[in-house]
Amino acid sequence: MYEYRQYGVFMEFSNVSNLDVITVPHRSGREFFISSQSYSDSDQADLLKQLSDFMKANQAGSITCRVAIPKDRQIRTAQTLKNAVPELTCPITWFTQYPKENCPTFIIQLHALSGFPIEFIQNGNSPAGCIFEDDHVRYYQLRLFPDDRQADNQTQTYSVFQKMDTVLQTMGLDFHSTARTWLYAHDILSWYDKLNRARDRFFTEKDVFNRRIPASTGVSLSNPLDYAIETELLAAVPKNGSAQIRPVESPLQCPATQYRSSFSRAMEIATPQQKRLYISGTASIDPHGKTIFLGDTHRQIDHTMKVVEAILQNVGMAWTDTVRAIAYFKDRKDYPLLDQWLRKYHILLPHIKLECDICRDDLLFELELDAIQTH
Repeated sequence: MYEYRQYGVFMEFSNVSNLDVITVPHRSGREFFISSQSYSDSDQADLLKQLSDFMKANQAGSITCRVAIPKDRQIRTAQTLKNAVPELTCPITWFTQYPKENCPTFIIQLHALSGFPIEFIQNGNSPAGCIFEDDHVRYYQLRLFPDDRQADNQTQTYSVFQKMDTVLQTMGLDFHSTARTWLYAHDILSWYDKLNRARDRFFTEKDVFNRRIPASTGVSLSNPLDYAIETELLAAVPKNGSAQIRPVESPLQCPATQYRSSFSRAMEIATPQQKRLYISGTASIDPHGKTIFLGDTHRQIDHTMKVVEAILQNVGMAWTDTVRAIAYFKDRKDYPLLDQWLRKYHILLPHIKLECDICRDDLLFELELDAIQTH
């Protein structure tokens, strides 16, 4: 077990058999950030049993769950999850990964809570997400698809942003409460400009550009239901005026809006008890918005990690405050390069790795990261 000391409070990293677990203590409970993977059906069965045992032992409820598997395994795996881990009551975000030799056939990343009440959000007859809160902030986590999968990609994207706003309105909010989005688009390289136009249209209509632009990730990950895009959203609402929510700049990069990509580099939520930082998908882009180190994954990883570190330091955080990350690679053969970088700098990074195209064809690596610092 590793322990990270934060202002006199311990945030623990532990390996529970096949589960990597970050535990963040609170006055009224605990937060768990769990990641794991398996390479066979028997490994998966063991993993899921351990996950269920862990959730039961800690009386934990799920907030978000992301699962990456081959497309032809989705239906079977969904039923297996339901039976093996009944504690997973939140909507599951499914990513399609393509099977290759000596690679995981099942990858899971989970955010769970113990000691906090969890409410569920419905969108019609379908579960859309969860609500949880601490003493200062009420959080709304959504997972949404467009309504019409037969519509063109740009229309689906615009409609799912409208849907975000509509669902938030049913709870007395609107899109301006959004702190972060995740956009998982099928074949993103063929239509990323249209995705940006759809988002810009919605942001213009809702006056987002003059308010608070959310942090975001936009990568090419297909979903088993064959929608053009699958989305997640995190909204945050201060409860008593003691929380501050603000975009955070990247000291080594220009704002993404300068090259017509409408997201903030990171979003900070600060309360008297803790500080949370949500870093957008970050890649090897220079202060002028250009991709650098073309064709060199090793140097793109090095630059990206330095950019992320600078964002952390910009708000007084460090790598040891990380609770969850996803590393996106254009080619999974480059996975070991990140592990080598982390060993070189003695960094323990709780993360999963996924293979996918990023929003530019010349980007070979991207990292998103969440960090928590408890006072």
